[in-house]
Amino acid sequence: MCTVEQEDKNAELERMNKLFVGRELQMAELKKQIAGLEEKYNNSDSRT
Repeated sequence: MCTVEQEDKNAELERMNKLFVGRELQMAELKKQIAGLEEKYNNSDSRT
């Protein structure tokens, strides 16, 4: 594999890595939001 092909492949892998990391961070944030909403719902449900 020539150097140009290696650099292109490396750039593609770096782009994909950033995409996947960003997606994982977004999923973690959504899980926090869900947990907060579940707690809020459960607390309001137990009061009634």
